[in-house]
Amino acid sequence: MVDGSVAMGLSREDATTLTIQTIVGAAALLDESSDTPTRLREKVTSLKGATAEALAVFEEAGISKIVADAMAASARRAGELAQ
Repeated sequence: MVDGSVAMGLSREDATTLTIQTIVGAAALLDESSDTPTRLREKVTSLKGATAEALAVFEEAGISKIVADAMAASARRAGELAQ
């Protein structure tokens, strides 16, 4: 997120601050809500809006598989290190 923001013209300092605020805000919303992460995402995603556009890019890039593969690699490596 920081690198993407810098590529769009923000200073690295501003990009870092905004990224941290976004992550902290999302985590607080998840912590305080009884909704699932999926339901919260649905609530903030307007049809043909900016969030919907970003989510379409994530899906096109295969983000779910990327995250699942990274988790599997991490678990596999943790198992190796535990031996």
